[in-house]
Amino acid sequence: VASGLMLLSGLNDGDLEAYLRGNVAREDDPDAIAERVSAARSDGYVANLYGRVEGAAGVAAPIVDPDGRILAVVNISGPRERIANNLERVTKATVEAARRASEELSRRVMKNGKTHGRK
Repeated sequence: VASGLMLLSGLNDGDLEAYLRGNVAREDDPDAIAERVSAARSDGYVANLYGRVEGAAGVAAPIVDPDGRILAVVNISGPRERIANNLERVTKATVEAARRASEELSRRVMKNGKTHGRK
C-alpha cells in the first residue's frame, strides 16, 4: 500500500534489504518493491492505484522530523477510479498536508529545544 511503501522509503539501504529478505509475502516481488521505494525516495510521495484492497487506491507522503527522518505518513485513500481521475489534485493535497505536518512538528520540536539524539 502507498503508506507502507512511503514508510519503507525512510529505511537505509541495509535495513530495507533486510526487510525485503525477511518480510515480503510470497506473491510479492522484492525487486519491484525496492524499485517503488526508490521512486518514493526521489518523488517524495507514493501513488498506488493497485493496492491490496480490490478497487482501492491511495497516495502517501512523509511526515518528517527536523532531522529528515520519516516518522509517519499522510495517506489519502479511496475508490481507485476516483483517485485515478483526481490523481494530481489528491497528490498535491497529500504532499501539502505532509509538508504542513512536518513544519508544525519541527516548530514544536525547536520550541522545546529537542530533536532526536540531542537535548
